[in-house]
Amino acid sequence: MLTATPHRGKAEDYVERLKLVDPFIKVDSQELDDEKFYRLCMGSIIFRRTKLDVNEVYEGARIFTDCKFKARVVKASEEEESFHRELIEFLRAKLLQYYDRVGEEPKALPLLLALIAKRASSSPRAAIITLDRIIQRRAERINALESRDLHAVEVDLDDEASLVADVLLGYSFEEGGLYEDEREERIDADELLKRFTERSSILLEDEDIKKLKRLHNLAGKILGGSDFRLASLVNVVNNHLKNGEKVVIFTEFKDTAEYVFNELKKRLHESFADKIAMITSEEIKPPAKLGLHSKKYDIEDVKKWLKNGDVLLLVSTDVASEGLNLQVANVVVHYEPTWSPVKIVQRLGRVWRLGQKKNVTSYSLLLSVESDVAALEILYAKLLSWMVSGIERKVLIGEELEMDMLPRDKAVCDLLQIPLTTEKGRPQYSEFKAWIEFIAGGKDRLRSYVKEIVTALMRLREQVERLGLKGIEEVKVEKFLSEGLGGLYGDEAKRLLTHLLKLVARFSGYEVEERSTGIFVKGAHMTGLKDLLDFWKATESLLRDVEERAPIVLVANMPDHEDFRNLKELHLYEMTVHLDKKPTFSETAGLAVKEDGSTEILRGLSLFKLFLKLMDNVVGVGDVFWSKDEYIDMARTALLYVYYDRIVNEYVGYIKEIERLFGHIHSGWLPGGRDSVTQYVSASQRLLGVIVSAGEVGQAAPPDVVEEVEKKAMEYAMEFERRNQRVPEDVSKKEHYDIRSVDPRTGEIRFIEVKGRSPIDVAVELTETEYEYGKRIGNNYWLYVVYCFSTGSPRLLAIRDPVNKAKWRTVEVKKYRLVGV
Repeated sequence: MLTATPHRGKAEDYVERLKLVDPFIKVDSQELDDEKFYRLCMGSIIFRRTKLDVNEVYEGARIFTDCKFKARVVKASEEEESFHRELIEFLRAKLLQYYDRVGEEPKALPLLLALIAKRASSSPRAAIITLDRIIQRRAERINALESRDLHAVEVDLDDEASLVADVLLGYSFEEGGLYEDEREERIDADELLKRFTERSSILLEDEDIKKLKRLHNLAGKILGGSDFRLASLVNVVNNHLKNGEKVVIFTEFKDTAEYVFNELKKRLHESFADKIAMITSEEIKPPAKLGLHSKKYDIEDVKKWLKNGDVLLLVSTDVASEGLNLQVANVVVHYEPTWSPVKIVQRLGRVWRLGQKKNVTSYSLLLSVESDVAALEILYAKLLSWMVSGIERKVLIGEELEMDMLPRDKAVCDLLQIPLTTEKGRPQYSEFKAWIEFIAGGKDRLRSYVKEIVTALMRLREQVERLGLKGIEEVKVEKFLSEGLGGLYGDEAKRLLTHLLKLVARFSGYEVEERSTGIFVKGAHMTGLKDLLDFWKATESLLRDVEERAPIVLVANMPDHEDFRNLKELHLYEMTVHLDKKPTFSETAGLAVKEDGSTEILRGLSLFKLFLKLMDNVVGVGDVFWSKDEYIDMARTALLYVYYDRIVNEYVGYIKEIERLFGHIHSGWLPGGRDSVTQYVSASQRLLGVIVSAGEVGQAAPPDVVEEVEKKAMEYAMEFERRNQRVPEDVSKKEHYDIRSVDPRTGEIRFIEVKGRSPIDVAVELTETEYEYGKRIGNNYWLYVVYCFSTGSPRLLAIRDPVNKAKWRTVEVKKYRLVGV
């Protein structure tokens, strides 16, 4: 189960999620709300990673780019100043009048006032539409009262207000409220807003309507040249589009989205204006070149437009863009002040995610009016960055100010990992409550409210630390990556895979070219390869035919370096771990054989580096390799140890402790808490290949030693032939070769020259007679090099048609030395 918010401040909710993972936890949630239980779960059934963890620990690479939060504050026009000042004065007077009459209870009228404020802060267009609706519908509503009295209508509206507040402002009048994903049905926020403002307009008086008409008139004067927030948006968008970046503008309301979309099409240069699209819950408006079509577009079309460059700028409401990943854009603009800091992070998550290649910038556009400045100085400074001290500041306004909302030394990856909800009975952040506190008492009351929330969040952070959810244990993770994966991850893995791809392509006869747009394998239809997965898939494709011939034997000159001087062989195995006879884990392991016969298990990064170094020095390819492999058990044991230690043991420990604490057996889970792990876990292996040292022919050994080695080599070669169901005959005393071998199944005849070597290398020589005979026989002539008698574990390397296929160097008049295949 994958979740971005495993713990949202409610212990019961968190424990129920754990029960989904482990249904055998059949205990009351309150009993499980315990530090010991939470810590037991971490690393066994819960694994947590932040973007920062991925970059700095898991990958050691810049997988997730940087992100900046910026507040762009512009001096309001005279028209904007007048409108917002008179609006707040009206709302404040009306709310305080209500408080004097009814008391500070969250009911329909306070919600209506908060919604008017929220709509007015979105855009003058949104303000006009809402004020229009209230003014026009109030008279109709009063006339329709008939026999029902106003009090009964107020009661109905108060009941409805709780749902409206929850949907539109993230707050329920009932304690706890609803999470967005817990509602039974999706509610159109714009439609709900429209319906509620129309119905609740009846709560206003005639004098209120006069003031709203004046505000309606003031809002109309902002449209056009006096909308300085819109002018600031045009400036931001232009700058980023000119830099070749793509921009997403988020707004909460359809009418604001339409207003911004239409104005940008008028104000931007044609080359940009023709590449704007819009998404709302009602429609998707395509870029200009597609505007003539009558087709109804969907989210998949938007993705295609963005990917192909048909759209450079997207205007979207929040609900409409759910599920739309926007990594192709890297600039996010929050058009109106967002009084819910969580919403900023949710929007940013559409752009700042896996696959994003550029640094991301998030803009909040603000005016120098009381409500916007309060949002910046109090909500953003304290809530969005509540864990950061020293950033709270007064906003000094010139013509325009752009400021970073976080200090440079703070990692944005860790922002808002803790949700703004808390346990039942404790303060819970609400956009509705924030607006109401601000309307009632300005920045002072808003600051007091936010202080309560920050205090609650600090308690919640302590709780999260207690649960073990705050962060990963870096040493433990690094040990897992080192031992579990052999250190093969991150930038180093990418560099080595690139090297491997080039080698494999070269061996396959293809030319490789590196460009700024990626790696191209000419002739293999592989273009623009950029990341680890690209390189791996391309290499796998090129090796597909080779894999069918495993095991492969390669002959290489050992690099002239102290790290390789004693290396004589590298055996490569594909190791697979099985759980209850089903494969669960596999990797390639290497076994390095040194000059004295000692061995070393290699995995991951160290194996990959050695393999590539040897591949750079390959001088030939053998046809057959055979040995009575005594290394398999060694490789299998090493792999099983890693699997137990790094993967299984913590999981089994969790099951045993849970069963001890609560007595519920994990029936059907393998391995279970009462099982022996070895009862269900096994490993299999397959020899992929061997890289053998070519070596050098040294000083000749005494004749009796040479004779003994040659005798053993003949016996080993004869055994090899019999094992392969051929009928060998020793003809060394009467022919210019050693063994004549016949396959009775096919009639194939092999003329075999056998060479014995005591050291662990395949450096052998042919006499001139042997060389000429092999040249004449051709494809039926085989060279069997039987070597490694010095360790007591000989191997056989078979090369078909060695004279014509292999590389030889004349060392004497009548001898030819093998230097490569």
